[in-house]
Amino acid sequence: MVKVLIVEDEPDMLEQHEKNLAERGIPCEGTKSSAKALMKVEQDQEIGLLIVDQVLLAGDEYQAPGSTVVRKANKLRCNMKSFFITSAASPDLTELPGVQAVIDKQEIEKDQDAVYDQIEDCWKHLNRFYKGHKPNFEAVVKLEGCHEDYQEETPLYVGQDYILQVEIQPKIHLVREDESPLDLKPKESLPVKVLISAQDMVIKPDWTQACYLKYSGESSSVNFILTPQKAGEIKDVDIDFYCHQDWVGVLTIEVEVKSKKAIQNGQI
Repeated sequence: MVKVLIVEDEPDMLEQHEKNLAERGIPCEGTKSSAKALMKVEQDQEIGLLIVDQVLLAGDEYQAPGSTVVRKANKLRCNMKSFFITSAASPDLTELPGVQAVIDKQEIEKDQDAVYDQIEDCWKHLNRFYKGHKPNFEAVVKLEGCHEDYQEETPLYVGQDYILQVEIQPKIHLVREDESPLDLKPKESLPVKVLISAQDMVIKPDWTQACYLKYSGESSSVNFILTPQKAGEIKDVDIDFYCHQDWVGVLTIEVEVKSKKAIQNGQI
């Protein structure tokens, strides 16, 4: 279920948001810190909707504004949706990616239900988008050398770098459970986490990265750099795929790793 993250430095307003969302059965959590908000977005894959104040204070000091939180959150997760509820409303805020509405705090005093109805409608849409469907895609894995002497299906060598490219390609456009078309915006996509485990190899830049299952039909890819550390006959490289923390599949490739020094000495 999609979770709402509230970024609000005024305790009374934060409490009001939490109370109204809880009454509607919407899971949420709040923070007064823009830095902590971005950490939560990065760490918690269930956060899909933000309620953000534009002006955020820590004591008498200004923090990064809500617009910065929204912009950076969308870089971490391309489908992130946001509502600005702020006394510093500006038309420019509507131009930020994923922003659904910019609402003056006075509007809550005038018609509180209307404001939270908008948020609830967006939350329900995100739940249909994220949770009602299983990802359907094909994965293509390609291993390339960073050196001119590498050719496909030849052994890998200890200490040399190799690029492992993982590409996912949508097989079909998703539909609802009743098989009616799913109303998706052109830029919407599902994050698919790719995890690499490689026997006796260093993995860079990290062992996990995110691809995106795009409903435009475009493919998405990520690159890992593998550096073999130990020679041996056959090494396994496992590529696991997760969507919303659920495991959805694995691919395994087998590679042979040799030592160039051993070859030069006639040991292999």
